[in-house]
Amino acid sequence: MRYLIWCLTGFLLLGCGLAPESSRLDSNSEETSISESASGTTSAPDRDMENLARTDPVAFLQRCIARYDEEIHSYRVVLIKHERVNGTLLPLERIAVAFREEPFSVRMDWLDGVGQARSALYVAGENNGQILAIGSGWRAIAGVIRRDPDGPDARNSSRFPITRFGVKIGASCALAAWQKARARGDLDVRFRGTVTVAELGGRPCWKLQRVGYRTPEDDGITGATFYFDKENWQQVGSVVTGEGGKIIGRYFFRDLEINPTFDPNTFTVEGLKSKKK
Repeated sequence: MRYLIWCLTGFLLLGCGLAPESSRLDSNSEETSISESASGTTSAPDRDMENLARTDPVAFLQRCIARYDEEIHSYRVVLIKHERVNGTLLPLERIAVAFREEPFSVRMDWLDGVGQARSALYVAGENNGQILAIGSGWRAIAGVIRRDPDGPDARNSSRFPITRFGVKIGASCALAAWQKARARGDLDVRFRGTVTVAELGGRPCWKLQRVGYRTPEDDGITGATFYFDKENWQQVGSVVTGEGGKIIGRYFFRDLEINPTFDPNTFTVEGLKSKKK
């Protein structure tokens, strides 16, 4: 069942790798291109970050993660996810997500691309380590059902488990991959300036691309593009591709609301049943 139990990401989702600018897909391809354009002015702190992005992308990403640790403990976001699992490109999904770091909690409510579940909830240390879900359509009659976050349903529905969801986890995964590539001597990450991305609502983002893979990485990745929100420095988009520019995954965290006030039942069984967020 497609519960998006194996969500993003971020590396989810927002992972490792990078595609050259020239790897655009034609209009007949099953993948869609990203709408971009140069935009925005640059403040002094942003200029410092841009200089790091140009000269030391590893330090740039470390600083983004450090800011997350200092300022962010929860958020709301709309996840736009389009990925290939077991060789099949799954339908595009849009999911309203509520997330908190302590305890690690993820609440998902599908807006588009609904499969057999309309909502899912995972809270570390609760519910015997299982995901709780409400089925879509007639399946809702069954009420709350439970699934192993690492079970076969999860592996067939997404590239990553819900236990690896998140903006920070995605950035941390990318950082680990970049550090390994740098140690090998083949890290090549290029700063592409400020762009606006349609999937992110036109917010100005820094665009970085990792190119020159010597060998494919996880899931056959040979290219990846990353987008960092200029205002909060967080990695809010990534596109990872394989040989011939084939899409492996596209992930966007849209309308990121940092440290919101949640309904007390957002991460409870009662909230899942009543749709309270």
